[in-house]
Amino acid sequence: EAFKHMGYYCEGFDPCPQLVKKAKARSGQQVHIADFASIHLPSRFNGAMCLASLYHVPRVRLPAALQKLSDHLERDGVLLVTMPLGQQDVLHPDGCWVNNMPLEELVQFVEAAGSCLLALRQA
Repeated sequence: EAFKHMGYYCEGFDPCPQLVKKAKARSGQQVHIADFASIHLPSRFNGAMCLASLYHVPRVRLPAALQKLSDHLERDGVLLVTMPLGQQDVLHPDGCWVNNMPLEELVQFVEAAGSCLLALRQA
């Protein structure tokens, strides 16, 4: 919604149909039912933001997820990601996956997907 008010065109995706419906209604933008493994859009974008989302991708699937995102970026596109710091992955009893990793490992994953690291900040 905020990006639309600033004049930007955005698209989003989520595997949950209910969240997609809410996001479409609130943003007025295109939102797709997909996950990091299945996302395939005909468009390429200047940037992609993955805030509080990639940490739900198991570490073994993270390279493919980052590559899919990179595939949707224009040349010199920006990929913004966040990841909780830690040493291990955890599958919570409710089925929610949480991927924690050291900052250095996240950098390796991002660079292996073909993205160039512009800035790094540890919270």
